[in-house]
Amino acid sequence: MKKQYAVKKVVGLVLVLFMVFGLAVPVIAANEPPISVRMVVEGLEFDLVGSQPSLHAGRGSDNHPSNMSGFSEGLLAVRRNGRMGFIDKYGNQVIPITYHAVHTFSEGFSMVARDGRIGFVDRNGNVAVPLIYADALSFSEGMAMVRTGTFGASGRAGFIDRSGNVVIPLQYDFAYSFSNGRAVVENHPNIGVIDTTGRVVVPIEGHRHDVRHFSEGRMAVLRNDAQLNIPWILWGFVNTEGSMVVPLAIRSAVGNFSEGFAWVQEYVNGERSVSFVDMEGNRAISLPSEIGLAGDFSEGLAKVGVIVDSGQRFDPVERRSWWERPIHAWGFVNRAGEIVVPLEYSYVSDFRDGLARVEVDGRAGFIDRAGNVVIPLEYDSIDFRIRELESVYSRFPQTFPGFHPNYTLERFFPSIGHFNDGVAVMSRGGRWGAIDRTGREVVPFIYDFIYPFNEGLSAALHPNGTWSILEIVGFEGTSTVTPSQPTPPPTPTQHASVIIDGAPLQMDVPAQVIGGRTMVPMRAIFEALDAEVIWDGATQTATGTRDDTTVVLPIGSTSPTVNGSVVTIDAPGVVIDGRTLVPLRFVAESFGVDVNWDGNARTVTITS
Repeated sequence: MKKQYAVKKVVGLVLVLFMVFGLAVPVIAANEPPISVRMVVEGLEFDLVGSQPSLHAGRGSDNHPSNMSGFSEGLLAVRRNGRMGFIDKYGNQVIPITYHAVHTFSEGFSMVARDGRIGFVDRNGNVAVPLIYADALSFSEGMAMVRTGTFGASGRAGFIDRSGNVVIPLQYDFAYSFSNGRAVVENHPNIGVIDTTGRVVVPIEGHRHDVRHFSEGRMAVLRNDAQLNIPWILWGFVNTEGSMVVPLAIRSAVGNFSEGFAWVQEYVNGERSVSFVDMEGNRAISLPSEIGLAGDFSEGLAKVGVIVDSGQRFDPVERRSWWERPIHAWGFVNRAGEIVVPLEYSYVSDFRDGLARVEVDGRAGFIDRAGNVVIPLEYDSIDFRIRELESVYSRFPQTFPGFHPNYTLERFFPSIGHFNDGVAVMSRGGRWGAIDRTGREVVPFIYDFIYPFNEGLSAALHPNGTWSILEIVGFEGTSTVTPSQPTPPPTPTQHASVIIDGAPLQMDVPAQVIGGRTMVPMRAIFEALDAEVIWDGATQTATGTRDDTTVVLPIGSTSPTVNGSVVTIDAPGVVIDGRTLVPLRFVAESFGVDVNWDGNARTVTITS
């Protein structure tokens, strides 16, 4: 009976709030020292753990999703007797369990709710922004959306800074978090985009029906304009200044730009057609006519699919129609539009570090970019609907108003289909465990649920209903497992010395000159500059904050941001031999310090 209760509790957990993971076993990768995971503490008794999605009643949930999370910035949300707070990795209560809801830490703050009002606390539990708002979103790029009024009803939205000061007036019906220096704002029924100063870059007028976040300098916009006398919606793309670069002429659906391309889906002569456009809107990649589904490019490949069964049903006797779950067949194409992985899978994830999760007949495994099955399909599917989890379905709508019974587990845990910190969380026979990139079991399949690792930390739910906190020994903010088919990193030319205020920078690996730029270990340079650094393993993004400056540096990207403004750099952060290296000059100068290079001595001198 107790065991059955624990199983129900976990499944409810799965959807009701969080993200955790774990156990204590060594993980060994080729040419790498072994990685081990240790159990820090066990026997923790909480009703639930993990932070909730944002409270904004699901508005814009399709294009602006909110995810559940386990550990964030070293703390884990916990629930006991209907109240929530945070503990550290040792199980110590850091933030009192007094709130009705708490959310993932972001940029040093967590959004908290009590008695219908929302505010923010810092990592020490201090109330940084009073609980006076009806609605809010987490901090992003130094600002957070807040809204007055009552939850789900009338009110005005704008943005505050980390001190709680209103920096963009509360003048919108609703607004979404900043991303790449832009935020979507809404004055019903019109939607537009502003920059970090509040300047409108995409007008909030006309008949725009929807917009998304920017991706690679392009944002999809949708219009359903009755004045045009057109019975369908039209998609196009604007640039960061609001200029239309791809006309509103795409008649069905579009993806986001990734690796220079975006998929578009149209109906031509009653038939569905899918292709990819380039940054200027030119049809750059044509696909076979039978393909009716597509996803964004990732590591040179894009998933594509055919509709085997739409799921639409009709009873001619009772003259009623209904929908059942559709059946798709998925594979991958390259940038030439060639099918390189056959369309034979019922589910595929995007590629990440050379691997993609695939499923057939409810069994899951992993393939490489050549389509080879490198981890056998012997694990349970994660592509199930929330309504299929009865214990969740009966309670989740009361907990999170944005809930929809057709959402999948992956919607709330985007990283659950991928490797995180070198291991992948899997389920087999209804029990959860984890494997490494070779498919070797590194966490026994004995748990009721395990959440993906984040920041080297996780938690596992035991069948007896208690929790354990897990930690990757020596975790430094990046996966130390070599991908099966890694993209070769840039080749360092020579090492360099770094001096900060007269003292050598303490680094576990030497600074390296790559492409004429000095690259240093991520954590070493941020901490030497007295900046708090946060690593998001799921997105491979480093965020450093010092005083009023926030630097967001996605690894591999040449478009980091400083206080929300995009800065173009010529040398992106890289991962070499399991170490994350970042461009020293960009990071240092972003925090206002002087950087000098002595070519003869191969020494960088930093003066703060």
